[in-house]
Order: sequence, then C-alpha cells, then structure tokens
Amino acid sequence: MDGLADLHRVIFRDEPVPGCAMPEVGHLRPFEIRSAEDAAALREFGIDVVVDGAASEIPIATLWIDPGSRKRDLRINLRGNATRARIVLDQPFGLSGTVLIHGRDCVLVDCGHPERGSKVVVNMWTDGCAFYWGRGCTGNGIITEMKGDGQRVIVAEDCMFATDISIRPTDMHAMFDLASKEVLNGSKLGRVILEPHVWIGQGVLVTKDVRIGAGSIIGADAIVTRDVPRRSLAVGAPARHRRSGVSWSRQLTPSKRDMEQVEQYLDDICADREA
Repeated sequence: MDGLADLHRVIFRDEPVPGCAMPEVGHLRPFEIRSAEDAAALREFGIDVVVDGAASEIPIATLWIDPGSRKRDLRINLRGNATRARIVLDQPFGLSGTVLIHGRDCVLVDCGHPERGSKVVVNMWTDGCAFYWGRGCTGNGIITEMKGDGQRVIVAEDCMFATDISIRPTDMHAMFDLASKEVLNGSKLGRVILEPHVWIGQGVLVTKDVRIGAGSIIGADAIVTRDVPRRSLAVGAPARHRRSGVSWSRQLTPSKRDMEQVEQYLDDICADREA
C-alpha cells in the first residue's frame, strides 16, 4: 500500500528484532488528515484527532485503520511541526490513551490485539521518531517520551506491562561537564527494544539504549539501565540480573504443558538469532 512500503526500514533500520512482523495492510482503511475537518470521520472508531493550526497542503498525518476496529478511546494530538506522520492501527483492539506528535515524519505502528486494549501515553517531540507495538501486547499504564531526532521504542509481540511504567530512550535534558562542555548523557543508539514475551512489573523505568531479551521478567520498581539477557529475571535499582533460565505465563497456575509451550515459542521465535 502506498505510503507504507518503507515502514520496516524506518522502524528497525539494520537492527533485527524477533517477533516484529509488520501488519498485513491490504484490509486497512486509509484516512488522510490535512485539517481538523478531516478528523471527524475517525470518531466512529473512538479516535479523536486534534490538529494544531490551519489546513495544510501536504498531509499532517495519514492513518490506516482496521475497518473492524472497536472504539479505542484514543486521542492523537498533532502539534507543532507535525507533518507526514504515519499511523497504523490494526485489529479490533489496541492502543488507547493519548499520542502526541510534535515532529515531522513520525511513525506509530500498533499491531493490535483481538480482545483487549492497552493504556499508553506516547509523546514524540522531535522529527523521525517511531513507536512499534507488537501483536498481542497488553499494558495497564505505560508512558514513553521521545525527544531526539529518529528515536525509537520497539515492543515486540506478546509483551505484558503492569501499571506506572516509563520507557525513555532519552533523558529529556542534557548533563554536561563544566570544564570540557561535553554532554555526558547523550543516547548512543537512540532506542529501547523489548523482544517478544517480556513481562514488565509495576513501577519500572526502562532507560535509553536498553534491549530486554525475549522471555525475560523485570521486577517491580526496577530501573533498567543496561541490556537484560533472554529468559532471565532482573530486579532492583539499578536492575541486576538475578536468575537465568526462567520465563513467565499469563496464567497464575500454568500446567506443565503450558510452560512447555512457552519454552517452545521462545525457541521458535528466536531461532534466527543467538539466544
């Protein structure tokens, strides 16, 4: 579909992430937003688009929406320099909450969920930012701030989030050495990546340049400042690796067969990369 062919490259660049297939787009319905009046048609999907400023000759945003989408309770604020934003919302349910786009050429891809929504606040303050929400993910309260051109937050499929969680690929403000005038807290990679089937506990902060491996668990109130290996438990502030060879289930009392299926899933989905 026109306008979507390069999305995979824009989001993932040359950094492969398992469990991050792009949505099938043939069934999606496009909506082009050039003015506040164009946003009215989206209200039937529970999407409130707020446009800051006068009508534009070029698209401020284009949305591709599953025509079977239920009401999402999603507010999208197009402010400041927002132009040419691309937003893909697949499946009946998905992200709810608020999305702020303040920069040019920003991208949001929500692969959706067949049964339930997820509460988020996504703020893209600068140009070329990207947010990817994998298929089957669930969350009860996540905020992410992107402030730096080209910053990205990538959440692979089947991740689970508790409440009061922050994902920040930026510190938002600079810390510098007074003598050398060198900025000390810049982001090297400009992204945060969660691989498939990651469980993030209540009150967790995930900071810039972090990659959390598939199947892992982050304990409540942890501050994640470094990569977390696959199939492991990390807890504390800052978070430390505490145990390997573990994963998790959405069920409170999973059967042995349920646990074997999780293990097989992780084996299969990470087969193309070293575990």
